Amino acid sequence: MRLILFLILRYHPFLVFLILEIVCVSQLRKDRLYHDSIFVQGSSEIVGQFRSWETEITEYVELGRVNRQLAEENARLKNVLLSSKRFDTASLIHRVDSGKQQYDFIAARLIRVSLHEKQNRFTIDQGSLAGIRVDDAVIGNKGVVGKVVAVSPKFATVVPVINIDYRFPARLKRSNHIATMTWDGDDFNEGTLNDIPGYEKVRKGDTVVADYYSSYPVDFPVGKVTAVFKGGEEGNYQLKVRYFEDLGKLSYVYVVRNLFKEELKKLDETSKPTVRE
Repeated sequence: MRLILFLILRYHPFLVFLILEIVCVSQLRKDRLYHDSIFVQGSSEIVGQFRSWETEITEYVELGRVNRQLAEENARLKNVLLSSKRFDTASLIHRVDSGKQQYDFIAARLIRVSLHEKQNRFTIDQGSLAGIRVDDAVIGNKGVVGKVVAVSPKFATVVPVINIDYRFPARLKRSNHIATMTWDGDDFNEGTLNDIPGYEKVRKGDTVVADYYSSYPVDFPVGKVTAVFKGGEEGNYQLKVRYFEDLGKLSYVYVVRNLFKEELKKLDETSKPTVRE
């Protein structure tokens, strides 16, 4: 016992230092746990934010692929639902022939669009390698868009309905009178249906559809009548038509191939009357 007291008295500075070290280490351990928790929480927030950004970037990149897949799926559905419709010229109505397909739909993405020119042009990312040809019709999910005018292996140029040089035959849905759709170069949401006979009963809200003689599937939607004007020597109507398809919001379109086009063209050429002296 005396030996223990002697050692304590002799080495008490060291013992006090040792006790203080133990206390300090213990306190640092407690503080470290707190600081570690703060660090873990902060790092978790940073990592979480980076992962959130990564997810958003991935979803954005994937969005283009998903849109392409949806457009292609829509094209397949259109092939199933619309391609079997054929036009019966004798009765001026559609008839369904399940044995033959008249239309083929090819999905394409718009990669260049002009809306505010007088002679607007669109460019799509599909060309002759996909089977696209000059004069093929171009449509959206809601209505007509335009016509293919130039084709390369991987791309095609489309003249839209909002080009002052483009015109196509159309008619009121409840009428068989063929008129001409044009664009006056002002509002890219509206076109004009010209020279509707004055005896036709026309009113706002009437639906305008593509005619058989256009590149579009017959009766495909064009737009609705928003204004009616009457004038000219013959008193014909001019109708302002708001397009069903909002061209300013288009990302994908469908190129329509009329599989009977060449056959009908040859038939028209051979059926022309021959004039002899």
